[in-house]
Amino acid sequence: MKKLALYIVLVAVSILIANGATAESLDLSQANYVNGGNSTWIPETGVFKVTAAGDYWDEGINWKYSFLPDTPYRLMIDGSFRQPVTLQAQKDVDPWTDYGNVKFWGDGVLQVDFVTNSLTTTNSRITFGFGQIADDYVVRSISIEELPITAELLRGMAKNYFAAAAWGSWNPATGQLSVSRAGANYWDINLNWDIALAKNNYLLEVEGNSSPLCKMQIEIKDADDLSKTSYVSEAIDLNGKGSFTFTSSVEDMTARLVFNFGTCPGNNLVKKVSLFKALGEVSPRSISVHESVNLFWDKVSGASSYEVFWKLTGEWVSFGKVDVNTAIVNDLDSGKSYDFKVVALGNLAKSQGAVITASTIPWTGDVNGDLTVDLKDAILSLQTMVRQATASVYRQADVNGDGQIGLAEVIYVMQKTAQLR
Repeated sequence: MKKLALYIVLVAVSILIANGATAESLDLSQANYVNGGNSTWIPETGVFKVTAAGDYWDEGINWKYSFLPDTPYRLMIDGSFRQPVTLQAQKDVDPWTDYGNVKFWGDGVLQVDFVTNSLTTTNSRITFGFGQIADDYVVRSISIEELPITAELLRGMAKNYFAAAAWGSWNPATGQLSVSRAGANYWDINLNWDIALAKNNYLLEVEGNSSPLCKMQIEIKDADDLSKTSYVSEAIDLNGKGSFTFTSSVEDMTARLVFNFGTCPGNNLVKKVSLFKALGEVSPRSISVHESVNLFWDKVSGASSYEVFWKLTGEWVSFGKVDVNTAIVNDLDSGKSYDFKVVALGNLAKSQGAVITASTIPWTGDVNGDLTVDLKDAILSLQTMVRQATASVYRQADVNGDGQIGLAEVIYVMQKTAQLR
């Protein structure tokens, strides 16, 4: 049985570009005010004052909202929250069905992204619970926007934070998980998500950093029976962006994805998490000329497009997406090697990416531009010297940097042909 029908995560970084949809502002004056006797709500100023601590849901505000199933949404919340607030999506029936919740705090504009699933109905509510900690909370504005469906199933911060002892702290507004002392087990302190998995191969992408000299461990557990584990990673040094593949061995499993940090003190950062069904890898090949590389590969089952990356100053930079199994990269320097990566993309699926190194052909000595250096280039160089060239002359073949084709090129070609160079 699935545990959640809505996955909500708080993010502090931009992770998705909307498709031009207009955000809808929620009217503060139209919020339903839940008064447990220990609060006041002034919609004109957005101040929600809690005078005594209780349960989160004793004091709060909520709006009815018609959500579509299997659809991503974004909430932008401008406010000031010195204490944690709980945001929850609920089915608007009696009793309300919990679609999941997330705690957040901070000052300024906070972003919350979530994805409904097929069980979601249009009869729902968005609820803010302020009741647990006495304080003044300020809600300046709230807007909600439907996002384009992308391959990302998880976004941003973890839904749950677990600490077996008091030496950990988690700030979802920044993505920082701090561990003040080492524990006995990785799982003493962790972040975790509940997600629905089928029996399949998956690709997990994580962006962030584990603390220096410390590592992270990833687990996939059965959320209904945590004693059952289908995947445990090795200790991982997370530095920037990492990709990991695993296999869920249980059909229609409600899984718990767990990031463990408990064995080493320090500050860890989890900025972005994405989960995809794993496609087969691309097997790229290449044909090079002087200033361009033609990449081509066999089609991958389940892929609808491919994204090509090249490595510039140590970072993978997207060259673009194509819906065919070939791509040409132009305007390269001749005689240099380049690293390329091709990633297959599908519906909620992608491959990890296969890397290929391709080298462009040097111009040096190739006077006639036929991609080889041979006696024809020597002959054409001699003809050029006496202004009797019988074919096109490419001055990029210049050997000594004088901008001319002449005796230096003849000597170079003869030495190259005799394998003296």
